[in-house]
Amino acid sequence: DRGNLELSTKDLGMEDLDRSKWFQAKVYNIKAFGIFVEVMESPGAGTQGMVHLSQIREGYVKNIYDEVEIGEVVKVRVLSKEP
Repeated sequence: DRGNLELSTKDLGMEDLDRSKWFQAKVYNIKAFGIFVEVMESPGAGTQGMVHLSQIREGYVKNIYDEVEIGEVVKVRVLSKEP
């Protein structure tokens, strides 16, 4: 079990979100360095962000494609907001 994920976002609407709150998000893209998700809950619905590979689970991730699938719903919270 992977647990909860932390996401970084450039979306301007995320600055008002409580960073301690967890949101349901859907995976829409996977890259070797992490996954891209879209938040499904309000506030923040529609906000997109990236979860870095190091946040997918504890320990070494050999193949990210073995950990998560496009369309999968994961639990995320805001870790940082990039300028």
